[in-house]
Amino acid sequence: MTKKCLAAIIICFMMISVSAQTLFTYGKYKVDVKEFLRAYNKNNSQPVSNKSKALRDYLDLYINSKLKLIDEQIASFHQRIADQRCTADCNCEGHVGPRCGSTVRSAHRGRRADKGRS
Repeated sequence: MTKKCLAAIIICFMMISVSAQTLFTYGKYKVDVKEFLRAYNKNNSQPVSNKSKALRDYLDLYINSKLKLIDEQIASFHQRIADQRCTADCNCEGHVGPRCGSTVRSAHRGRRADKGRS
């Protein structure tokens, strides 16, 4: 009886320590095992024959999705900086942003139309 109780206590401590382990980091963010397993179980409800391979494959997808989110945040940040630098009269050449995109496009259309008429 005491061996079973001791085994149960050891298993509980192992589960607590596993859930607190950092699986990977990206930038200043950390993903622990608990977060990854929660996402895996949510998206893979069907039983698999080779769970180890399925976990490795899902880990690759999960890491790529987290990195893609960071890339999108960086791209969005760069776009906001570029939009702030763009002046109201759109003196920046080739930039297509919310404030100057229509001006650049119409200027290019006008040039093409002028070239076609001559």
